[in-house]
Amino acid sequence: MCRDTEHLRRLTIPSFTSRPEVSRIETSLVFSYSRLGVPVNPEDMVALPR
Repeated sequence: MCRDTEHLRRLTIPSFTSRPEVSRIETSLVFSYSRLGVPVNPEDMVALPR
């Protein structure tokens, strides 16, 4: 789960595009999500370095 598109970019570009076995990346936008009936708390997301 990412906070916004910039967070997604910082996650995907360095982490995946540098790997030779990755030839393409596809992402999807999800407007709502719950885990076992409990809403996901965005504050629980792992922070990426800026």
